[in-house]
Amino acid sequence: MVFMEALYEAKTYLLEPLHEFELRIPQNVFGKAIWDLETMRATFDNYIIVEDEFLIKGLIPVENSKEYKLKISSYTEGKGMFLTKFFGYKEIPFEFTKTRKKTTYDPLNKKEYLLHKLNAIRD
Repeated sequence: MVFMEALYEAKTYLLEPLHEFELRIPQNVFGKAIWDLETMRATFDNYIIVEDEFLIKGLIPVENSKEYKLKISSYTEGKGMFLTKFFGYKEIPFEFTKTRKKTTYDPLNKKEYLLHKLNAIRD
């Protein structure tokens, strides 16, 4: 109960790991790649054209990009390249957090929790 109160009062935040990425793709799939990056909540500033390819650099949540190397390889017919390396952590926006229904009594509700622990409340 004390631990739960401390967590609640500390206003803890949920962090997610980020990768720094570099994406090289043929020009004909640029629109698809931009759509994918935005869907995966990637952030990037600009792109540059190198020879006949687009080069995009930015940051992307690790969770959202796990299988993207395979996807890039598939829709670019092996011509695309997606490189990543660990960058750091950032706070997850609330709308993207995962929650589950509480299955026990809430320790922050002291009265209900103590009554349950004393077997005064039955399930």
